[in-house]
Amino acid sequence: MSKMPKNDAILCHADMLRCPGVPLRELAAKYGVSDTTVRRIASGSHPHIAEKGPARAMERRQPIELTDCAMILGLFWMGRKISDIHKDSGIGLTTIHRILDGDHRYNDRPIR
Repeated sequence: MSKMPKNDAILCHADMLRCPGVPLRELAAKYGVSDTTVRRIASGSHPHIAEKGPARAMERRQPIELTDCAMILGLFWMGRKISDIHKDSGIGLTTIHRILDGDHRYNDRPIR
């Protein structure tokens, strides 16, 4: 990945405003930069577009349900890797580790 020129950052920001449904990964591939760079442009924290403000409202964290906790425990017991559970469910790695370590409100007994 290379450093993003200022004009590309402005064009990327404009693309986000023009087509809000375009996934950030597609924009990252289009401009040849990392997902993090595009996420920073979307949130308004990239230095090249700081004066323009955020292009998108970033996703808010959702609390997990008891069923999500049960699913994580079940998948782990069946031998799934933690990284696969994270990718498939979209639940954060820290939350998954806290559940498995017994440090979560839905699971107070460590299982590993």
